[in-house]
Amino acid sequence: MLIGARVSHKFPGYGKHLWHGTIVEGPDDKDKFLVAWDLENEYTYHKRTPETDAECHLERSRKKKKKEDDDTSRVHNNEKIEEEEGLKKVSAWPLYALKVHETLEELVRKLCELYFSAIMGLLPEDEAAAHAVLLQPKAALQLYTKAVFWSGATGKVETPFPAPRVAAKVAEELSEALSSLELSSEPREELALAIANRWLEVCAVDSAQTSAILSSPPEPYADAIKTTTLRTPSEAPPVEGLALVPSRACAESQVVELSCPRDASVRVRVRQDVLDKLRRRFADFFAAAAAAAPKFTETVGGATSTGWKGSVPKKAELQDLRRRHAIQRKSTRTELDTTTELHQRVFAMLLRYSDLARGDPGQHGMVPGAVFGVLEKWGCQGECFATPFNATLGQYCSPFLETDEVFGSEGSFFDFDPGQGNFEINPPFSLADDAVVKRLAALLTEAQERRQPLSFTLVHTEAHAKTCRAHEGFAKFIAAEMLLEREAHYYLEGDTFQRARPRAYLPPFRTAVVFASTDAARSKWPITPLLLRDIRRAFAYTPPAVI
Repeated sequence: MLIGARVSHKFPGYGKHLWHGTIVEGPDDKDKFLVAWDLENEYTYHKRTPETDAECHLERSRKKKKKEDDDTSRVHNNEKIEEEEGLKKVSAWPLYALKVHETLEELVRKLCELYFSAIMGLLPEDEAAAHAVLLQPKAALQLYTKAVFWSGATGKVETPFPAPRVAAKVAEELSEALSSLELSSEPREELALAIANRWLEVCAVDSAQTSAILSSPPEPYADAIKTTTLRTPSEAPPVEGLALVPSRACAESQVVELSCPRDASVRVRVRQDVLDKLRRRFADFFAAAAAAAPKFTETVGGATSTGWKGSVPKKAELQDLRRRHAIQRKSTRTELDTTTELHQRVFAMLLRYSDLARGDPGQHGMVPGAVFGVLEKWGCQGECFATPFNATLGQYCSPFLETDEVFGSEGSFFDFDPGQGNFEINPPFSLADDAVVKRLAALLTEAQERRQPLSFTLVHTEAHAKTCRAHEGFAKFIAAEMLLEREAHYYLEGDTFQRARPRAYLPPFRTAVVFASTDAARSKWPITPLLLRDIRRAFAYTPPAVI
């Protein structure tokens, strides 16, 4: 198609001067094209000639080149937008974490109010007050913590607060708190469900408002995190735990306190060696992203182009572009910039988990490092329930991908699909139902059908082991099981990451270690008496222990 093409022509009497024009019509019945000439506003008909074709081809080449340049410009503009959004999102993390922290307090208070209001509608005020005391803020906070884990176990975590889909589980807990009322089972359950639904509606609204902070943040790097090295105090062991003799890394570490200028009263602590580990994970994340980033083949105006020609990148390609640009920023920004970003992300991540620990401090309890040493030597490569600050192995899952991804997290275990491998799994004890077992059974069944080696070493309470054995889909994969006697083995306390002298916790219950694996995994990683003996020895508490 030649319409719109630019052409040139020499006319008699004009010497070597070329007239330039544009083809506006044609061809007619005589195979001629009408050309509008730039000079004199003249129109003439001309036949198609090799010279005309050459001029048209040149013009098409120019248009194509211009379109490619425009596409490149649009790509670079998208890069700039993505870079600016990335920088703003980084700076928004402290504000986001503070908002989650503030909103959590409001949600706990709201749950207590809803609970009290529901009872007030049934009983006289003096009797209602007697029953309302059953749900104090601490109990409401514990319920909030459980609801967060239930949200992750029942679907993808897309909001910072409990999702509406866990209403039945929340209602079940509230129904137990209401059991002292002289109500039959059905009205009590209806009342509990009404409270749960109303509370989770409030959670949904707050989730939307809080998440908006990340899309409309303040100026980049407006909130540099303040770090303070604390003097190491002499810590007495708690009643329920025993002090540990720290390893050399702990003994040489100070405790660092992080706070944000927006609210200096909110502070989190982390031991220096743990902060160093987070720094390495932070750097490793971007190194791994660089290895997986798309390759670019040409340079335009001093900037490396994407190599996409003739079209603007699709959404998925722009996501890769954003990650590549984040990597480029890492290589061009100063060490001070990188440290600022690291501290912002550490502050946001630690505050999220600190709030969760207030509801149930035991959620962050750690399997001793010596146990992981035995499992890793056997072939274990990852942890299914961990956090960035307590993960021991190279690969791990954690509940909050939004804050944890930059520290190497794979995200929620319930979204994790390894296909094959050897993993340790020590889920929160609040997930004592069959949610974890169902997920394990599904993963093992799929791997068995594909004849892939997949193994899980489950560490949980003896009571939960009974749930495992009762699940037919999981029980058939159990290869071995062992019990650790109460108060004869230990875990590390949940706040170990922020103590200069970590402490042991001797549980008042028996712990079950359950090995579940496919046929291929049993051949690849045989469970021997020596392995069981070494695990039992690694769990045993013999003061002074070294982590």
